[in-house]
Amino acid sequence: MYSIVQLQAFVATCQHGSFKQAAISLNKRASTVAELVSTLEDESDIKLFERHTRKLILTEAGRTLEQVASATLREAAHFSSMVNSINQQQPTKFSVAIDSMLTHPQISRCYRAVLEAFPNIELEVMTGDTLQVIEWISIKRVELGLISAALRQFDGMTQFTAFNFELVEVAAPTWFNHGAVVSHAQMRNLLQLNYSHLNQVDLDKRYQISHRVCPVNNTQEILNMVSEGIGWASVPRAMAQDWIDKGRIVEFSIEGGTGVNWFAEIAHLSETEPSIAADIFVQEIMTLNV
Repeated sequence: MYSIVQLQAFVATCQHGSFKQAAISLNKRASTVAELVSTLEDESDIKLFERHTRKLILTEAGRTLEQVASATLREAAHFSSMVNSINQQQPTKFSVAIDSMLTHPQISRCYRAVLEAFPNIELEVMTGDTLQVIEWISIKRVELGLISAALRQFDGMTQFTAFNFELVEVAAPTWFNHGAVVSHAQMRNLLQLNYSHLNQVDLDKRYQISHRVCPVNNTQEILNMVSEGIGWASVPRAMAQDWIDKGRIVEFSIEGGTGVNWFAEIAHLSETEPSIAADIFVQEIMTLNV
Protein backbone atom coordinates (compact mmCIF):
# COMPACT_ATOMS: atom_id res chain seq x y z
CA MET A 1 0.00 0.00 0.00
CA TYR A 2 1.46 3.34 -1.04
CA SER A 3 1.41 6.12 1.53
CA ILE A 4 0.32 9.74 1.11
CA VAL A 5 3.83 10.95 2.00
CA GLN A 6 5.30 8.80 -0.78
CA LEU A 7 2.88 10.28 -3.28
CA GLN A 8 3.61 13.79 -2.02
CA ALA A 9 7.34 13.23 -2.45
CA PHE A 10 6.85 11.80 -5.95
CA VAL A 11 4.53 14.61 -7.15
CA ALA A 12 6.73 17.34 -5.65
CA THR A 13 9.79 15.86 -7.37
CA CYS A 14 7.90 15.81 -10.68
CA GLN A 15 6.90 19.44 -10.23
CA HIS A 16 10.32 20.76 -9.18
CA GLY A 17 12.62 18.45 -11.15
CA SER A 18 14.94 17.58 -8.25
CA PHE A 19 14.88 16.02 -4.80
CA LYS A 20 16.42 19.16 -3.33
CA GLN A 21 13.76 21.57 -4.59
CA ALA A 22 11.01 19.07 -3.78
CA ALA A 23 12.38 18.80 -0.24
CA ILE A 24 12.29 22.58 0.19
CA SER A 25 8.63 22.69 -0.92
CA LEU A 26 7.73 19.88 1.50
CA ASN A 27 9.91 21.16 4.34
CA LYS A 28 11.85 17.87 4.41
CA ARG A 29 15.44 16.78 3.83
CA ALA A 30 16.44 15.94 0.28
CA SER A 31 17.62 12.51 1.40
CA THR A 32 14.18 11.83 2.91
CA VAL A 33 12.41 12.76 -0.32
CA ALA A 34 14.81 10.64 -2.39
CA GLU A 35 14.23 7.69 -0.06
CA LEU A 36 10.44 8.04 -0.25
CA VAL A 37 10.55 8.06 -4.06
CA SER A 38 12.92 5.08 -4.15
CA THR A 39 10.66 3.15 -1.78
CA LEU A 40 7.67 3.94 -3.99
CA GLU A 41 9.58 2.60 -7.01
CA ASP A 42 10.55 -0.58 -5.13
CA GLU A 43 7.04 -1.26 -3.86
CA SER A 44 5.40 -0.59 -7.23
CA ASP A 45 8.21 -2.29 -9.19
CA ILE A 46 8.12 0.66 -11.60
CA LYS A 47 10.98 3.01 -12.42
CA LEU A 48 9.67 6.56 -12.08
CA PHE A 49 12.80 8.60 -12.87
CA GLU A 50 15.93 8.19 -14.95
CA ARG A 51 18.69 9.45 -12.66
CA HIS A 52 21.54 11.42 -14.24
CA THR A 53 24.17 13.64 -12.68
CA ARG A 54 22.32 16.66 -11.26
CA LYS A 55 19.27 15.77 -13.32
CA LEU A 56 16.12 13.65 -13.01
CA ILE A 57 14.12 12.65 -16.08
CA LEU A 58 10.57 11.41 -15.58
CA THR A 59 9.93 8.09 -17.32
CA GLU A 60 6.86 7.45 -19.45
CA ALA A 61 5.40 5.30 -16.69
CA GLY A 62 6.22 8.03 -14.17
CA ARG A 63 4.43 10.62 -16.31
CA THR A 64 1.29 8.46 -16.34
CA LEU A 65 1.40 7.79 -12.60
CA GLU A 66 2.06 11.46 -11.74
CA GLN A 67 -1.42 12.38 -13.01
CA VAL A 68 -3.03 9.67 -10.89
CA ALA A 69 -0.92 10.55 -7.84
CA SER A 70 -1.87 14.24 -8.14
CA ALA A 71 -5.56 13.35 -8.34
CA THR A 72 -5.19 11.06 -5.32
CA LEU A 73 -3.61 13.86 -3.28
CA ARG A 74 -6.41 16.23 -4.23
CA GLU A 75 -8.98 13.69 -3.08
CA ALA A 76 -7.06 13.13 0.15
CA ALA A 77 -6.99 16.88 0.81
CA HIS A 78 -10.72 17.08 0.13
CA PHE A 79 -11.32 14.20 2.55
CA SER A 80 -9.33 15.97 5.27
CA SER A 81 -11.25 19.19 4.67
CA MET A 82 -14.57 17.36 4.93
CA VAL A 83 -13.47 15.72 8.18
CA ASN A 84 -12.56 19.13 9.58
CA SER A 85 -15.90 20.57 8.46
CA ILE A 86 -17.79 17.76 10.18
CA ASN A 87 -15.75 18.13 13.36
CA GLN A 88 -16.45 21.86 13.36
CA GLN A 89 -20.17 21.12 12.73
CA GLN A 90 -20.12 22.98 9.44
CA PRO A 91 -22.66 22.02 6.73
CA THR A 92 -21.25 19.62 4.16
CA LYS A 93 -24.05 19.90 1.58
CA PHE A 94 -26.53 22.52 0.41
CA SER A 95 -29.18 21.90 -2.25
CA VAL A 96 -31.53 24.56 -3.61
CA ALA A 97 -34.18 24.69 -6.33
CA ILE A 98 -34.88 27.86 -8.33
CA ASP A 99 -38.17 28.60 -10.06
CA SER A 100 -37.38 28.87 -13.79
CA MET A 101 -39.37 32.11 -13.79
CA LEU A 102 -36.74 33.60 -11.49
CA THR A 103 -33.41 32.43 -12.93
CA HIS A 104 -31.15 35.46 -13.15
CA PRO A 105 -27.37 36.14 -13.05
CA GLN A 106 -27.74 37.85 -9.68
CA ILE A 107 -28.83 34.54 -8.15
CA SER A 108 -25.30 33.27 -8.78
CA ARG A 109 -24.07 35.84 -6.28
CA CYS A 110 -26.05 33.98 -3.62
CA TYR A 111 -24.42 30.64 -4.48
CA ARG A 112 -21.02 32.32 -4.32
CA ALA A 113 -21.73 33.63 -0.82
CA VAL A 114 -22.37 30.07 0.38
CA LEU A 115 -19.22 28.74 -1.29
CA GLU A 116 -17.11 31.54 0.16
CA ALA A 117 -18.38 30.77 3.65
CA PHE A 118 -17.95 26.99 3.24
CA PRO A 119 -15.36 26.25 0.52
CA ASN A 120 -15.73 22.47 0.90
CA ILE A 121 -19.52 22.32 0.78
CA GLU A 122 -21.22 20.24 -1.92
CA LEU A 123 -23.56 22.63 -3.75
CA GLU A 124 -26.45 21.35 -5.87
CA VAL A 125 -28.75 23.65 -7.87
CA MET A 126 -31.94 22.56 -9.65
CA THR A 127 -34.46 24.54 -11.73
CA GLY A 128 -38.09 23.81 -12.50
CA ASP A 129 -41.51 25.41 -12.48
CA THR A 130 -43.13 26.54 -9.23
CA LEU A 131 -44.86 23.26 -8.42
CA GLN A 132 -41.78 21.20 -9.30
CA VAL A 133 -39.77 23.24 -6.80
CA ILE A 134 -42.43 22.67 -4.12
CA GLU A 135 -42.43 18.94 -4.89
CA TRP A 136 -38.63 18.72 -4.58
CA ILE A 137 -38.80 20.45 -1.20
CA SER A 138 -41.62 18.21 0.05
CA ILE A 139 -39.74 14.99 -0.79
CA LYS A 140 -36.51 16.48 0.65
CA ARG A 141 -34.78 16.42 -2.73
CA VAL A 142 -33.63 19.97 -1.94
CA GLU A 143 -33.38 21.89 1.31
CA LEU A 144 -34.64 25.23 0.07
CA GLY A 145 -36.57 26.67 -2.85
CA LEU A 146 -37.04 30.07 -4.48
CA ILE A 147 -40.49 30.28 -6.08
CA SER A 148 -42.65 32.87 -7.80
CA ALA A 149 -45.49 33.61 -5.37
CA ALA A 150 -48.54 31.50 -6.16
CA LEU A 151 -50.72 33.48 -3.74
CA ARG A 152 -51.35 30.36 -1.71
CA GLN A 153 -49.84 28.54 1.24
CA PHE A 154 -48.57 25.06 0.45
CA ASP A 155 -49.16 22.36 3.06
CA GLY A 156 -46.23 21.79 5.39
CA MET A 157 -44.26 24.69 3.94
CA THR A 158 -42.87 27.85 5.48
CA GLN A 159 -42.96 30.65 2.89
CA PHE A 160 -41.83 34.25 3.11
CA THR A 161 -41.19 37.06 0.65
CA ALA A 162 -37.68 37.39 -0.76
CA PHE A 163 -38.03 40.27 -3.25
CA ASN A 164 -40.46 41.95 -5.66
CA PHE A 165 -40.02 41.94 -9.42
CA GLU A 166 -41.68 43.75 -12.31
CA LEU A 167 -43.58 42.04 -15.11
CA VAL A 168 -43.47 43.50 -18.61
CA GLU A 169 -45.57 42.72 -21.70
CA VAL A 170 -43.45 41.63 -24.67
CA ALA A 171 -44.04 40.63 -28.27
CA ALA A 172 -42.09 40.14 -31.49
CA PRO A 173 -40.88 43.31 -33.31
CA THR A 174 -43.02 42.24 -36.27
CA TRP A 175 -46.14 42.54 -34.09
CA PHE A 176 -45.80 46.01 -32.54
CA ASN A 177 -43.45 48.96 -32.32
CA HIS A 178 -41.50 49.31 -29.11
CA GLY A 179 -43.60 51.18 -26.55
CA ALA A 180 -46.86 50.65 -28.43
CA VAL A 181 -50.17 50.89 -26.57
CA VAL A 182 -52.50 48.09 -27.73
CA SER A 183 -56.25 47.82 -27.13
CA HIS A 184 -57.87 44.94 -25.24
CA ALA A 185 -59.90 44.07 -28.33
CA GLN A 186 -56.72 43.66 -30.37
CA MET A 187 -55.02 41.58 -27.66
CA ARG A 188 -57.90 39.13 -27.31
CA ASN A 189 -57.29 37.75 -30.80
CA LEU A 190 -53.58 37.11 -30.23
CA LEU A 191 -52.10 33.95 -28.68
CA GLN A 192 -51.01 34.54 -25.08
CA LEU A 193 -48.11 32.56 -23.62
CA ASN A 194 -48.82 32.05 -19.94
CA TYR A 195 -47.00 30.27 -17.13
CA SER A 196 -48.38 26.74 -16.82
CA HIS A 197 -48.25 26.73 -13.01
CA LEU A 198 -50.92 29.47 -12.93
CA ASN A 199 -53.45 26.94 -14.19
CA GLN A 200 -52.42 24.47 -11.49
CA VAL A 201 -52.99 27.01 -8.71
CA ASP A 202 -56.20 28.42 -10.22
CA LEU A 203 -54.71 31.78 -11.20
CA ASP A 204 -54.80 31.33 -14.96
CA LYS A 205 -58.06 33.23 -15.50
CA ARG A 206 -56.81 36.14 -13.39
CA TYR A 207 -53.91 36.75 -15.76
CA GLN A 208 -55.61 35.72 -19.02
CA ILE A 209 -56.42 38.42 -21.56
CA SER A 210 -56.42 36.61 -24.89
CA HIS A 211 -59.04 34.10 -25.97
CA ARG A 212 -56.31 31.59 -26.78
CA VAL A 213 -53.60 30.66 -24.26
CA CYS A 214 -50.55 28.43 -24.55
CA PRO A 215 -49.18 27.25 -21.16
CA VAL A 216 -45.36 27.21 -20.92
CA ASN A 217 -43.35 26.33 -17.80
CA ASN A 218 -40.06 28.05 -18.62
CA THR A 219 -39.30 31.76 -19.09
CA GLN A 220 -36.43 31.14 -21.49
CA GLU A 221 -38.74 29.14 -23.76
CA ILE A 222 -41.41 31.84 -23.53
CA LEU A 223 -38.87 34.43 -24.69
CA ASN A 224 -37.79 32.15 -27.55
CA MET A 225 -41.40 31.73 -28.64
CA VAL A 226 -42.14 35.46 -28.35
CA SER A 227 -39.11 36.34 -30.48
CA GLU A 228 -40.37 33.93 -33.16
CA GLY A 229 -43.75 35.68 -33.25
CA ILE A 230 -45.67 32.73 -31.83
CA GLY A 231 -47.37 34.70 -29.07
CA TRP A 232 -47.09 37.54 -26.56
CA ALA A 233 -46.40 37.23 -22.84
CA SER A 234 -45.92 38.94 -19.49
CA VAL A 235 -42.48 38.04 -18.15
CA PRO A 236 -40.07 39.34 -15.48
CA ARG A 237 -38.32 42.47 -16.73
CA ALA A 238 -35.01 41.21 -15.36
CA MET A 239 -35.09 38.29 -17.79
CA ALA A 240 -36.58 40.19 -20.73
CA GLN A 241 -34.48 43.38 -20.66
CA ASP A 242 -31.46 41.98 -22.51
CA TRP A 243 -33.75 40.62 -25.25
CA ILE A 244 -35.46 44.03 -25.47
CA ASP A 245 -32.12 45.89 -25.62
CA LYS A 246 -30.95 43.64 -28.45
CA GLY A 247 -34.17 44.19 -30.41
CA ARG A 248 -35.18 40.53 -30.36
CA ILE A 249 -38.47 41.42 -28.68
CA VAL A 250 -40.31 44.69 -27.93
CA GLU A 251 -42.01 46.00 -24.84
CA PHE A 252 -45.58 47.23 -25.16
CA SER A 253 -48.49 48.06 -22.87
CA ILE A 254 -52.17 47.21 -22.90
CA GLU A 255 -54.58 50.12 -23.03
CA GLY A 256 -55.83 51.00 -19.55
CA GLY A 257 -53.41 48.59 -17.93
CA THR A 258 -51.19 49.37 -14.97
CA GLY A 259 -47.76 48.08 -14.04
CA VAL A 260 -47.73 44.67 -12.37
CA ASN A 261 -45.28 43.52 -9.73
CA TRP A 262 -45.04 39.94 -8.49
CA PHE A 263 -42.88 38.71 -5.69
CA ALA A 264 -40.55 35.80 -5.10
CA GLU A 265 -40.75 33.61 -2.02
CA ILE A 266 -38.32 31.43 -0.12
CA ALA A 267 -39.88 28.08 0.80
CA HIS A 268 -38.74 25.21 3.01
CA LEU A 269 -40.29 22.40 5.03
CA SER A 270 -41.80 23.74 8.23
CA GLU A 271 -40.58 20.69 10.14
CA THR A 272 -36.95 21.31 9.17
CA GLU A 273 -34.70 24.05 10.53
CA PRO A 274 -32.66 25.57 7.66
CA SER A 275 -28.91 24.98 7.78
CA ILE A 276 -26.33 27.73 8.24
CA ALA A 277 -25.65 27.49 4.48
CA ALA A 278 -29.35 28.03 3.76
CA ASP A 279 -29.37 31.04 6.10
CA ILE A 280 -26.47 32.61 4.20
CA PHE A 281 -28.22 31.99 0.87
CA VAL A 282 -31.43 33.58 2.17
CA GLN A 283 -29.61 36.60 3.57
CA GLU A 284 -27.99 37.18 0.19
CA ILE A 285 -31.29 36.67 -1.69
CA MET A 286 -32.97 39.29 0.49
CA THR A 287 -30.50 41.94 -0.71
CA LEU A 288 -31.22 41.42 -4.42
CA ASN A 289 -32.73 44.15 -6.53
CA VAL A 290 -33.92 42.13 -9.51
